[in-house]
Amino acid sequence: MRHALEPARACPFVYTLSVIGRRWRPALLWKLRAGPLHFAELARQLPRASEKMLAQELRALETAGLVVRSADAGRTLYTLTPLGGELGPVLAAVYTFGEQHREGMQDGYAPADS
Repeated sequence: MRHALEPARACPFVYTLSVIGRRWRPALLWKLRAGPLHFAELARQLPRASEKMLAQELRALETAGLVVRSADAGRTLYTLTPLGGELGPVLAAVYTFGEQHREGMQDGYAPADS
Protein backbone atom coordinates (compact mmCIF):
# COMPACT_ATOMS: atom_id res chain seq x y z
CA MET A 1 0.00 0.00 0.00
CA ARG A 2 1.35 3.43 -0.94
CA HIS A 3 1.42 6.20 1.60
CA ALA A 4 1.40 9.90 0.83
CA LEU A 5 4.61 11.69 1.65
CA GLU A 6 4.42 13.90 4.69
CA PRO A 7 5.78 17.30 3.58
CA ALA A 8 7.46 18.03 6.91
CA ARG A 9 9.29 14.70 6.96
CA ALA A 10 10.10 14.13 3.30
CA CYS A 11 13.32 15.06 1.58
CA PRO A 12 12.52 18.36 -0.22
CA PHE A 13 13.74 16.96 -3.55
CA VAL A 14 11.66 13.78 -3.28
CA TYR A 15 8.62 15.69 -2.06
CA THR A 16 8.78 18.19 -4.95
CA LEU A 17 9.08 15.39 -7.50
CA SER A 18 6.11 13.62 -5.90
CA VAL A 19 4.03 16.75 -6.56
CA ILE A 20 5.25 17.72 -10.06
CA GLY A 21 6.89 14.56 -11.35
CA ARG A 22 3.94 12.72 -12.88
CA ARG A 23 4.07 12.35 -16.68
CA TRP A 24 1.86 15.28 -17.72
CA ARG A 25 2.34 17.68 -14.79
CA PRO A 26 5.65 19.22 -15.93
CA ALA A 27 4.26 19.64 -19.45
CA LEU A 28 1.12 21.33 -18.13
CA LEU A 29 3.14 23.66 -15.93
CA TRP A 30 5.45 24.41 -18.89
CA LYS A 31 2.51 25.30 -21.14
CA LEU A 32 0.94 27.54 -18.47
CA ARG A 33 4.15 29.49 -17.82
CA ALA A 34 3.35 31.83 -20.75
CA GLY A 35 -0.08 32.68 -19.37
CA PRO A 36 -3.58 31.35 -18.73
CA LEU A 37 -4.99 28.69 -21.06
CA HIS A 38 -8.40 27.14 -21.51
CA PHE A 39 -8.71 23.40 -21.03
CA ALA A 40 -9.33 22.87 -24.76
CA GLU A 41 -6.14 24.77 -25.60
CA LEU A 42 -4.13 22.58 -23.22
CA ALA A 43 -5.70 19.46 -24.73
CA ARG A 44 -4.72 20.64 -28.24
CA GLN A 45 -1.16 21.33 -27.15
CA LEU A 46 -0.83 17.91 -25.48
CA PRO A 47 -2.68 15.64 -27.93
CA ARG A 48 -1.22 12.39 -26.58
CA ALA A 49 -2.82 12.95 -23.17
CA SER A 50 -6.46 11.99 -22.76
CA GLU A 51 -8.85 14.67 -21.56
CA LYS A 52 -9.55 12.55 -18.49
CA MET A 53 -5.84 12.41 -17.64
CA LEU A 54 -5.39 16.14 -18.19
CA ALA A 55 -8.36 16.90 -15.94
CA GLN A 56 -6.95 14.64 -13.20
CA GLU A 57 -3.48 16.16 -13.43
CA LEU A 58 -4.81 19.72 -13.46
CA ARG A 59 -6.92 18.94 -10.36
CA ALA A 60 -3.81 17.58 -8.62
CA LEU A 61 -1.83 20.70 -9.53
CA GLU A 62 -4.71 22.83 -8.26
CA THR A 63 -4.79 20.88 -4.98
CA ALA A 64 -1.03 21.41 -4.63
CA GLY A 65 -1.54 25.17 -5.01
CA LEU A 66 0.39 25.41 -8.28
CA VAL A 67 -2.56 26.12 -10.60
CA VAL A 68 -5.82 27.97 -10.16
CA ARG A 69 -8.97 27.18 -12.14
CA SER A 70 -11.53 29.81 -13.06
CA ALA A 71 -14.46 30.24 -15.43
CA ASP A 72 -14.13 32.47 -18.48
CA ALA A 73 -17.27 32.84 -20.64
CA GLY A 74 -18.39 29.37 -19.57
CA ARG A 75 -15.01 27.80 -20.36
CA THR A 76 -12.51 26.55 -17.82
CA LEU A 77 -9.36 28.65 -17.61
CA TYR A 78 -6.14 27.53 -15.88
CA THR A 79 -3.47 29.88 -14.57
CA LEU A 80 -0.25 29.34 -12.64
CA THR A 81 -0.31 30.63 -9.09
CA PRO A 82 2.69 32.62 -7.84
CA LEU A 83 3.90 29.37 -6.26
CA GLY A 84 3.55 27.55 -9.59
CA GLY A 85 5.39 30.41 -11.30
CA GLU A 86 8.37 29.81 -9.02
CA LEU A 87 8.89 26.51 -10.87
CA GLY A 88 9.64 28.40 -14.10
CA PRO A 89 13.44 28.32 -13.75
CA VAL A 90 13.37 24.64 -12.77
CA LEU A 91 11.20 23.73 -15.76
CA ALA A 92 13.39 25.85 -18.05
CA ALA A 93 16.48 24.00 -16.84
CA VAL A 94 14.82 20.63 -17.49
CA TYR A 95 13.73 21.81 -20.95
CA THR A 96 17.24 23.02 -21.78
CA PHE A 97 18.77 19.76 -20.61
CA GLY A 98 16.40 17.78 -22.84
CA GLU A 99 17.01 20.07 -25.78
CA GLN A 100 20.79 19.76 -25.45
CA HIS A 101 20.98 16.04 -24.73
CA ARG A 102 17.94 14.31 -26.28
CA GLU A 103 19.97 13.05 -29.25
CA GLY A 104 22.50 11.38 -26.98
CA MET A 105 20.02 9.85 -24.52
CA GLN A 106 19.07 6.19 -24.64
CA ASP A 107 16.39 5.18 -27.12
CA GLY A 108 13.62 2.86 -26.13
CA TYR A 109 11.09 5.04 -24.43
CA ALA A 110 8.39 7.33 -25.72
CA PRO A 111 8.68 10.84 -24.27
CA ALA A 112 5.62 12.89 -23.38
CA ASP A 113 4.61 15.72 -25.67
CA SER A 114 6.31 18.99 -24.85
